[in-house]
Amino acid sequence: MSKFTVAEAISGIQRINEEKTHLGRAASIIHWDEATNPKNSEKGVSTRMQTLGFLSKEVFKRTISQEMVDYLGAIEGHDAELNDKELAMYKKIKRIYEKTKSIPPEFVQEFTALTGEADTVWQKAKNNNDYAIMEPYFEKIFDFSRKMTVFYGYSEGTDSKFVHPYDALLDDYEEGMTVELLDKFFGNLRTEIVDLLKKVTAKKQPDAAFLEHNFDISKQEILADALAALVGYDHSCGQIGKTEHPFMTSPAMDDVRIAMKYIENDISSGIYSIVHESGHALYEQRMNKELCAYNLDGGASFGIHESQSRLFENCFARSREFMTVLMPVLRTLYPKEFTNVTEEQMYKAVNIAKPSLIRTEADELTYCLHICVRYDLEKAVIENKISVADLPNAWKEKMTEYLGIAPEDYKTGVLQDTHWPSGSIGYFPSYAIGSVFAAQLLHYMKKDIDVDSSIKKGDFNGINLWLDEKIRKYGEMLSPTELIKLSTGEELNSIYYVNYLKDKFTDIYEL
Repeated sequence: MSKFTVAEAISGIQRINEEKTHLGRAASIIHWDEATNPKNSEKGVSTRMQTLGFLSKEVFKRTISQEMVDYLGAIEGHDAELNDKELAMYKKIKRIYEKTKSIPPEFVQEFTALTGEADTVWQKAKNNNDYAIMEPYFEKIFDFSRKMTVFYGYSEGTDSKFVHPYDALLDDYEEGMTVELLDKFFGNLRTEIVDLLKKVTAKKQPDAAFLEHNFDISKQEILADALAALVGYDHSCGQIGKTEHPFMTSPAMDDVRIAMKYIENDISSGIYSIVHESGHALYEQRMNKELCAYNLDGGASFGIHESQSRLFENCFARSREFMTVLMPVLRTLYPKEFTNVTEEQMYKAVNIAKPSLIRTEADELTYCLHICVRYDLEKAVIENKISVADLPNAWKEKMTEYLGIAPEDYKTGVLQDTHWPSGSIGYFPSYAIGSVFAAQLLHYMKKDIDVDSSIKKGDFNGINLWLDEKIRKYGEMLSPTELIKLSTGEELNSIYYVNYLKDKFTDIYEL
């Protein structure tokens, strides 16, 4: 017989969750400072990362503590006594516990410290185009990840919890996703996208010469603030900083931060980075506050989170209608460069589709091909089919195969992303899943509200209210599959994304 009642167990779990939340916030703020403060001492990196490692270990210890086990045991078999939020919290904690209970806390601490230091080394390696200083970190990170698959339950025997070692890592980001499903998913997307890309590249590209100027960074910062506010970002509940690789972090719902990278000769990068990260931030800022007490105030999955950023960045901000509100701002900030540029010229220029080297600056049509490259490579490294030393050449081969171009250096190739230095092996597929789900959401959103008219007016209130109701209010109460079914009435369906791409680029390129 349990020594706790169900009510006591729920209260106990909430108390532990609160402790974990405070520890997590501290780690998030340290990470923010490390990424956005160029004055941080280089010699202090290791010390700061040790602190991050300690915080992560403390969070993890609470997740697998005997106290938590006792609370879960007290609830076992009494699910009917829980309300919907309590039940969702219980299921989440139990799932995490069952998956991670075999991992030693010291392993978590060491891995966190390693990736924190690796992320700092990566910035230097990328800036100096030096793969040699990053290679040993990649070796350790992929080795840690292979060990993690075993802790999660993968083995080569018939009693393995996962069919493929990469499945165990995918499950961290997309519950229930597998290599078998993704191989089919990416195979279908590759076929459709490569075929459409061949037709597009055979056509003359729209004029984009007016984007080839140096755009004052201080004005780009003003532009970023304005665009974030336009789509609904609440500046009183966050801040916008600078970094090497754009990201969003959320220490709390009232402290949702965006980190930006501004490129003087590429204003499009800044425009679409801020709208992308604002999509993420809006998910966090506009979530149901009642979920905080149950530790359910997060995204249903990384793919669901990514659907929000891709929806705002591409489906909204790259639309013809958005040019109506974007161009007046650009003409005010940069009159010399944009006074004589029409909305239609801008629309076609920011939707040019052609193979490029940098994922974060890729157009909608080729973006998922960049994800295919990374999916194939990290899966192969986990399988020991290619070595970390071979990654740069393997990267070139995959880029040539899928996009017809290859990088001539490391910084535009294997060193361009922060995900592997940060230990996020298995994350990349979420970007493609997010793009597909964004198009699916757009399809159903247009059945309920006049999306085009709202964007043209610069009024995102109705759009945000629709997303509040369909996505944001649920937080982590539902699995990604459950949320997709509830919000659209069907499972994830790539046909909407394929049709969206075909319709858009057929129009732009007059195919």
